[in-house]
Amino acid sequence: MKKFMIRVLLGYALLAFLMVVSFFIIGYRTAGMQGGWNAAGTGLLFSVLGLPLAGFLIALKFWGGYASRWGEYNYKKELEGEPKDREHNPEKW
Repeated sequence: MKKFMIRVLLGYALLAFLMVVSFFIIGYRTAGMQGGWNAAGTGLLFSVLGLPLAGFLIALKFWGGYASRWGEYNYKKELEGEPKDREHNPEKW
C-alpha cells in the first residue's frame, strides 16, 4: 500500500509539473516572461485545486462497485440469513 501511495503522489506531482510548464509556455508565448510566470502561477493553482478532485472522482468510481456488492451481500444476508443457516432451514431458500 505504501508503494502504491508513493506512486500515486509521484503521478500527481508529474501532472502538476506538466500543467505548470504548459501554462508557462502558453503565457510566455503570449506575453513574454512576465506572462509566463503569471500563467505558471495559474497552472499551479489549477493543479492544486483540480488534481485532488480528479483523484476523489477516480476513487469514488473504483469504490462504488465494491460498496454496491457489499450492500447486495448484506441485503441478501438479511433477507435469506447466513449461508450456514440456509443449509438447515430449506424454507429460506
